[in-house]
Amino acid sequence: MPEPGQPSPRIDDQPLVECDGVSRTFGTGQRAVVAVHSVSCRIHAGDRIAMMGPSGSGKSTLLHLIAGLDTPTSGALSWPAMAETVDGLFGSVAVVFQGASLMPPLTVVENVAFPLLLAGMADAPARRAAADALAALDIGDLGQRLPEELSGGQAQRACVARVLASRPRLILADEPTGQLDSVAATHVVEVLIQAADQLGAGLVLSTHDPLIAAHLASRWQMRDGVLDSDPATSVVERGRS
Repeated sequence: MPEPGQPSPRIDDQPLVECDGVSRTFGTGQRAVVAVHSVSCRIHAGDRIAMMGPSGSGKSTLLHLIAGLDTPTSGALSWPAMAETVDGLFGSVAVVFQGASLMPPLTVVENVAFPLLLAGMADAPARRAAADALAALDIGDLGQRLPEELSGGQAQRACVARVLASRPRLILADEPTGQLDSVAATHVVEVLIQAADQLGAGLVLSTHDPLIAAHLASRWQMRDGVLDSDPATSVVERGRS
């Protein structure tokens, strides 16, 4: 049996995620806001995608839809290489949220190990995996601290470590470098790319920073809820008919 989130036998060209005309509207009537409008795309295991766009352009909403954390108002969303339904995604998709999302009562190492324990891993190997992930991000010495004792940048790196420890099939990072200086931000992105390479996972990272986006092979652009792309660098076209 594979560890939680590790690849199972599959067809190599099967997409991790497939969106077909996916839209998400909040509210109704005159107050309705279309956050994502008719997006069609595919994400494969080898994809390294920078999703760019200003605040309010729909980047976070689209990432939440892809992760199965939200439901589209219209269109079809599926995860062919990972799960038949959203209920089967646990352990296969990991999200680094825009702000740190650590549980206050737990130490840093306990926060990182927690998803592994939920997936059924024993305490000792879960803690070892958590410690290794923290070390990879140069914060191994913070493992016994509580979240309230961390700076914003340290807390965000701990959240990235939690993702790496879970060994997912798809990594979705929502502005993961927004609270970091340029050196730390570059390190986090490099670690995410390295982890995706080692795991054979897909990686989609939203960012405002073109220097961060330059580390990833493909570029997606969100404008007013519409997903656009540069055909020379993006894989979005593979999802369109």
